[in-house]
Amino acid sequence: MPPEYVEKLRSESFEDCSIDIRVAGNTIYVYNNNTWDAEEVVGCELTACGGCRWWSVRNVVARERMIAHRLVFTCSEIGIEELQRAMRRR
Repeated sequence: MPPEYVEKLRSESFEDCSIDIRVAGNTIYVYNNNTWDAEEVVGCELTACGGCRWWSVRNVVARERMIAHRLVFTCSEIGIEELQRAMRRR
């Protein structure tokens, strides 16, 4: 993992960095599980040529302490049929 993404996983409130990992297909999600409100989620896509493409997503709900709002983060492989079913239920 590039150093700039390791830094994003460090919690402002904890010195130690304990991470959790979720994997689906060729995508890996890494986040700090020391707190209930992960401030940043780092992602990695494993490419066909054996490389990695890194990015991160900021959890605005956790950072701004918006207690009335929730962010659900999950990792699962889904197909078009599942997406269509979910959209019909709306």
